[in-house]
Amino acid sequence: MKILVVGDEFISSKLLKKHLNDQLKPTVKDLEYDEIDFGPTDITTMMYEDIDEYWGDAELLIEKIVACEILLVIDAPVTREVIETGKNLRVIGCARGGPVNVNVKEATRRGIPVLNSPGRNATAVADFTIGLMLALMRKITKAEQFLRNGRWKRNKQDTFEKPSGPELWGKKVGIMGFGQVGRKVARRLVGFDVQILVHDPYVPENIIESMGCTPANLSKLLSESDVVSLHLRLPHKKAGWFDLEKLKLMKKTAYLINTSRGYVVDEGDLVKALEEKVIRGAALDVFEKEPINIKGRLLELDNVVLTPHVAGISNEVPGRSCKIVAQQITKYISGERPEHIVNPEILGKNPFRLNGK
Repeated sequence: MKILVVGDEFISSKLLKKHLNDQLKPTVKDLEYDEIDFGPTDITTMMYEDIDEYWGDAELLIEKIVACEILLVIDAPVTREVIETGKNLRVIGCARGGPVNVNVKEATRRGIPVLNSPGRNATAVADFTIGLMLALMRKITKAEQFLRNGRWKRNKQDTFEKPSGPELWGKKVGIMGFGQVGRKVARRLVGFDVQILVHDPYVPENIIESMGCTPANLSKLLSESDVVSLHLRLPHKKAGWFDLEKLKLMKKTAYLINTSRGYVVDEGDLVKALEEKVIRGAALDVFEKEPINIKGRLLELDNVVLTPHVAGISNEVPGRSCKIVAQQITKYISGERPEHIVNPEILGKNPFRLNGK
């Protein structure tokens, strides 16, 4: 069985191969691997309109995909042409939650399952989100700068000369988007004795309530929350959806946290809201354009905490990503129904048979 494994500087092809090999060996004996690793400078000059959030050059995949039965990637561009060229391709594995770098429509047309790793970094993002809330509200980064800059001159412990801010305890926190990350954030917030409002029209109210949270419409959540945390995966056509109109619905003392997608928030409107004190502050790990413009207005504001799209990166995420997708591929090959399949409608139409039988 020929397998093409495509890694990058975050998750190497070697690590992907190891996890897949560990899972497949008891079932398949004739494993033959080909590997590609896209480095930090491997940026394609092509613009692939049928996929999103990809890294690398599809031409390298096209050169190697012809004889392969399994394609395993992370962010590599799995375009329509890549899938069409893979005449023997029978399974596509993508070691990320949302396989937007894979042309799922073309894979479905060909009867090829697209298996993924949902929740691979949900724990990391949830932890980081809570960290951003505390850092922003209690001005932790400013307190460190206060010390490092030699401004701590007195031995008196209690003084508002030092950077400080409100406690998270007892506040209302609004969670927008109640998928795996939003739910993990909610679990972590329980220990802070906060009231949690949730807005997600795709999640039944009884599920929200079962986690000790209160379902809320958009207006109620924005107008009542002391902290609003975004965990949304909106289509690009809704870029800038969280605009000045929504920011003005928030309390003037409220904080905005975004660890979801940068394009969800209208950055220009957010800057205006922060400058004019429409809201008290914001913490952002994602931005409209990445890397962020270091000369942009956001970096000049003193009521923001900014991090370089790092919330989903932890030491555990690479291995977890590989393990989840490797398990799904093995289940499918073994004739079991995978839990994490993006196009379940193909199941039963083109069952995998070892050795083509």
